[in-house]
Amino acid sequence: MHVPGTSEGMTGMRAGLLAVLLGAALLYLWGLGSVGFQDPDEGMYAEISREMLASGDWVVPTFNGVPYIEKPPLMYWLTAGTFAALGLSEFSARLWKVLPVLAAVAVTGALGRCLFSARAGLLAAGILATTMGAYLFSRITVMDPLLLLGITLAAYGIVRAGERSTVHRLWARLCFWGGITIGVMSKGLPGIAFPLLLLTLWAVTRRDTGAARMLLTWHGALGALLAILPWHLLVARRVPGFFQFYVLDNQLLRFLGTRAYAEDGQGLGALAFLVVTGWAFFPWTPSLAAVVTAAVKGEISDGRQWFLLGWVGAAVGICLASSFRLEYYALPAFPAAALSVAALVCRAEEASMPGPAGKHPGRASRDALWFWTLVALAGGILYCLGVVWIWQTGLLTPTSVVQGLSVWSTNYRVILEYGLPLPPVSPGRYAAVLLGGGILWVLGFGGAVWRLHAGRVLAATAVIACVGVGLCLAAGVVLREVGPHHSLQPLAERLIAILQPGDAILHERGLEKGGGLLFYLRRPVLVLNGTRGDLEFGSTLPGTGDRFIDTRRFQEIWGGRGRAFLVTDLPQERSAIARLPADARVPLASTGTRWLYANQPVN
Repeated sequence: MHVPGTSEGMTGMRAGLLAVLLGAALLYLWGLGSVGFQDPDEGMYAEISREMLASGDWVVPTFNGVPYIEKPPLMYWLTAGTFAALGLSEFSARLWKVLPVLAAVAVTGALGRCLFSARAGLLAAGILATTMGAYLFSRITVMDPLLLLGITLAAYGIVRAGERSTVHRLWARLCFWGGITIGVMSKGLPGIAFPLLLLTLWAVTRRDTGAARMLLTWHGALGALLAILPWHLLVARRVPGFFQFYVLDNQLLRFLGTRAYAEDGQGLGALAFLVVTGWAFFPWTPSLAAVVTAAVKGEISDGRQWFLLGWVGAAVGICLASSFRLEYYALPAFPAAALSVAALVCRAEEASMPGPAGKHPGRASRDALWFWTLVALAGGILYCLGVVWIWQTGLLTPTSVVQGLSVWSTNYRVILEYGLPLPPVSPGRYAAVLLGGGILWVLGFGGAVWRLHAGRVLAATAVIACVGVGLCLAAGVVLREVGPHHSLQPLAERLIAILQPGDAILHERGLEKGGGLLFYLRRPVLVLNGTRGDLEFGSTLPGTGDRFIDTRRFQEIWGGRGRAFLVTDLPQERSAIARLPADARVPLASTGTRWLYANQPVN
């Protein structure tokens, strides 16, 4: 293992890493709160944090006043704290998705320095920060950025465990068990299973169990248990059936595909998941292919590099073995992939330096990097030609756009699965963004091929990083384009302008599809025919039944003397409102995928 030496090297490493983090922060925070919450799910997670802050109950998370215990509370705690400090906003809700990714970038840089060199650490940090997946998945409200940080921190503890200094060993234990705590309190069992798997991989690839003996101590485990167990025990005391639902059904049986409660999300098939993961690591996917090529040719020989490849393979393999997988599930593999690419670049750079005649040990890495960069350039050219062709032939339709977006987002898979109306997309605008990204792809990889041909490996790497920044910015434009398709903010604003005390607000189908509505209105709603989905378990608990109504009760409320409003994602002919007289359903607003009705004219 490489151990950093001089204080000047440490100072340079810190200055370089700080520059990478500042650049990444500017990229990731740009426009973070410019789009309304994307439902399903994002508005729900924000609303859970808002309710936690409003109620003062930091133990049992609730959604619409109903206990919601599918996820541990760490993200809710952090977001509620941010709401208290910065106010209620989309920016505040998303901030704790960006900060863990930035922290994982920093830890990845430190890992690279420990495993290889300061240069490799800086490269790895920059590579991770400029992947499309790290950028995109930090801009939606999911728990996986915290899991990413927890796993990366635990890996750092594993790598530092072999150092002789007592202080460094204590730091290694703190990082390992702290990473496990973060992972478990953000995502559950994967937060402990994966670090233990990494510890096993390290022992096997290094042929040394010293790290395991140093880290797996009773006081380390006790510290993690003291941080993890209290919340679980407190919730179990207040919520009947907690452990059976949270541990058995929600985690173990979900992995096996035998859940007792419905899984309303639309997962990806194995092949689609691999394709999306490859795109998510872009523009560094060709460089990762070069790593695999160098490994096949026998250039990768030491345990550190095989540990990283095992890390990538384990993260992706576990997802493939699961019965349910989403587009961001492979995110924990990205630090190891970035470190592998950084090590390859360093070897290729050394092979390009003038030296004695003969075969340099990094020559295979340099050749593989040049070959796969050339393949990426050819792929970019074909991509641009394909975009132009489907645009000019009329194949780029709203349906094909939604089909393409469905690979990246479960929102669009739900639309296609249930045959819901397509959002009002503009094929021409998407074609312009797609073609712009393709041109950037071609120009960037063309420049990288040119620099590699001249033996300037680091310059070529910098060019590819610029491609990553440009593609992330283009992805941000796409997010702002698709944002209005899935945000209930326009309907909420219409309601806020006309609501009066005593008005009834109803939401049709699973409320996770409309969590943003509650966040913007700051009040609960009645859920019509919506027990299936994320609140299915909560709806069975004592004291929650009055929040859920059937069609008969809906008709009674709608026909009463008071004002009532319905928000639905179903077209009128498939909604419960179709059973009402025409003069009893007054359309007020629509986003193209959501509709707002009133039971009487509104001035």
